[in-house]
Amino acid sequence: MEKNQLKEGLILTLDKEEDLVVEGKKVTIKPVWKWLLEKSNRLSYG
Repeated sequence: MEKNQLKEGLILTLDKEEDLVVEGKKVTIKPVWKWLLEKSNRLSYG
């Protein structure tokens, strides 16, 4: 995140879900299946 000057990051896991703030930057930890469903819904409904 620092190298690419990002304020937010995403870590995909099998089953863990959590939001963290590390050094003032938001890191979202999310199960990959949930992330895929969210992406699928956004593509389907625009």
